Amino acid sequence: MYRGQLERKRKQRVDAERKAGEYRAKESKHRTDAAKAAQAASKTKSVATMNSKRREADRREKDAATAGAEAARWQSRASGYAREEASIASKLARRARGAGRHSASG
Repeated sequence: MYRGQLERKRKQRVDAERKAGEYRAKESKHRTDAAKAAQAASKTKSVATMNSKRREADRREKDAATAGAEAARWQSRASGYAREEASIASKLARRARGAGRHSASG
């Protein structure tokens, strides 16, 4: 009973950690893109290009913030799964110790 639960929780935790990592990578990429756009805006002499690049930088920063929030949400889920996984593993170990005592006395 507990083995199946343990495997499911472990899979859920690993999947959540993978998703969190993917969103952290997206966040980093968006921040890099925002910095490039802001730098391009500061270098140009054209007002139209400057405004366009600033808008792009703002949009990329907003995307980065969204990805960061999503990463935090997935990391929180992964932590919850890890807690549940530890609890189930503890129950499984207790049950195994209990079964070991019964078979030794029989």
